Amino acid sequence: MARIATIGSVICLGLVLGLVLHAQERGKPDPDSDAPVVYPSLVVDAEVIRASPASEKCFKCHGAEAESAEWALSGHAHNLAALRAAVNGASSCLGCHSSGYRAATPSGWGRQRPAAVVTLDNAINEVACSSCHSHAYEDTEDYLIRPVADTCITCHKMDCGCAGKGIIHQSQSEMFLGVLGNGVADTPSLHAEKMDGNCAVCHMYRPDGSEGVALEEGGHTFKATMASCLPCHEDSVERRATATADTQELLTQAEALLADAEAGARYDSAKTNIDMVIADAGVGFHNPTYARLLLERAIEYLRADGAGE
Repeated sequence: MARIATIGSVICLGLVLGLVLHAQERGKPDPDSDAPVVYPSLVVDAEVIRASPASEKCFKCHGAEAESAEWALSGHAHNLAALRAAVNGASSCLGCHSSGYRAATPSGWGRQRPAAVVTLDNAINEVACSSCHSHAYEDTEDYLIRPVADTCITCHKMDCGCAGKGIIHQSQSEMFLGVLGNGVADTPSLHAEKMDGNCAVCHMYRPDGSEGVALEEGGHTFKATMASCLPCHEDSVERRATATADTQELLTQAEALLADAEAGARYDSAKTNIDMVIADAGVGFHNPTYARLLLERAIEYLRADGAGE
């Protein structure tokens, strides 16, 4: 009976934590409401709030490995610093801009080590190893805490929950999947199915024979490299140049029209489409076709008589 009770407590704790995390992910402000959004508290084991390098001290065992050197070149290695430098940075952003933190759970549920409230002022970890890996998941490949296809989408999405009303912080997932734009049909990238949603195919590409060698692109730098395209596209460089040039031309045109447009429903729809392309941070390269459709529709909205209607 005691064992059954213990298992039941663990299951209940898991459900509570899952609901809290889900609520956090759904915390994006309602665009039609000015009411403040309440985010779940972020807490961290007290001993983690300590003088520590950004690598969460993983470097003590793994510092000589190629992955550690690659991570130091990544955007993740200064994500907390970037948040602190941002005008609208907030503690609610720490779930994606730092590592080692978890959503708060009621202290009465299960056994927990002492926890301290984490804020933007006392957080110390950049986005490091524990955002993706944990020894608690020893039965999964590379100790990943979630499937590869879900790892990046956890943070690299529009619905981050803390960017603020009307702000599209980033949109890589939505652009890749071709969803949530205004006035256009869902248009997934052709790569979405062929790559099974696995961002690592391009962003963590490692050439044959490079195991143990610190890369400047790919690997744990998470910098997409054109070398990952060559196995399927011999003309990948030309393809990218054409796609980015076409997207930039449309984007320049759309932004100019937006600057002269009056506020209103069509303005808002056009701005969302434009912001999605900008927030993708790849000049539409995650999905050139969808980027073109979004910008063409934005231009139509803004050219319509009475664009502010």
